[in-house]
Amino acid sequence: MNILVAEDDYVSRLLVKKAIKKIGHDVLEAVNGKLAWDLFLKHEPDMINDYFRLDDA
Repeated sequence: MNILVAEDDYVSRLLVKKAIKKIGHDVLEAVNGKLAWDLFLKHEPDMINDYFRLDDA
């Protein structure tokens, strides 16, 4: 499964990424809403884990 993690906080993003990878899934990382949208359009992830208060979203 390919999962998009959209989180502007580095530590939070890292923790979520490690947990997802530990159970065997691939992770796409976005630090802002624009990058998350671009990654979504390009890779069509199976799931999105996002932080709803991204400044530019």
